[in-house]
Amino acid sequence: MSRWWPERATVWLSPHKGQDLLDVFARELDAQPLRRHSDLTCVLGGPLVRYRVVPWSDALASAHQRQVLAASCFHEAYGEAARGWQVREHGLRHGAAGLGCAIDAAWPQRLADAAQARGLRLASVQPSLMQVHNALRRALPAGLFWFVWEEAEVTTLVLWRDGEPLHLKAVPTAAVPLCTLLDREWFLAAVDAPRCPVYLVRSAGQRDQVAQVVGWQLTELPAQGPVPLEMAA
Repeated sequence: MSRWWPERATVWLSPHKGQDLLDVFARELDAQPLRRHSDLTCVLGGPLVRYRVVPWSDALASAHQRQVLAASCFHEAYGEAARGWQVREHGLRHGAAGLGCAIDAAWPQRLADAAQARGLRLASVQPSLMQVHNALRRALPAGLFWFVWEEAEVTTLVLWRDGEPLHLKAVPTAAVPLCTLLDREWFLAAVDAPRCPVYLVRSAGQRDQVAQVVGWQLTELPAQGPVPLEMAA
């Protein structure tokens, strides 16, 4: 690698219940020793990230107003706990709803400090849902479809139409059969259209089984993210 450019690496972090985020971060870095001054992208998944659809409003169109609206959506859903979160909106175009993502506001600095202690630089922090969606965007159709991101602890469904999120639901993985979950959320989304295609993506290392989605056209896309350390061992 040219010494003129820093090495780049991606670290996926999705601690299980009871695990400390920085301990998991250290384990992941130990598993892929990097050169000093490398740039890191941290992908946060599972219960570390919360998502909301941020509706469009012509009266709130500036970047600052959209940021305030996104924060308001999380506060409305989660109450006072959301005041300690860092909220970002991923909006694709003017006039369309966006996807809001929220993480604990202290985590970016804690991760940056831990990276700096190893001579590394934290370049960005990304939510796993958007990381995976963007990586597979070319495999996704135009029009209306479900995008299902199944992680070890959380499964997130997003109903998209032409790049705009219409409906979102996150549930504990395997708590409800996927077919039942799709039927229920389709009813709640109240979309006046025939059932749309479903695109399922599992995190690497998830159990290999056939999803039962009677009545839906299911396509399973390649797994994303690294194989968990315990499975690789």
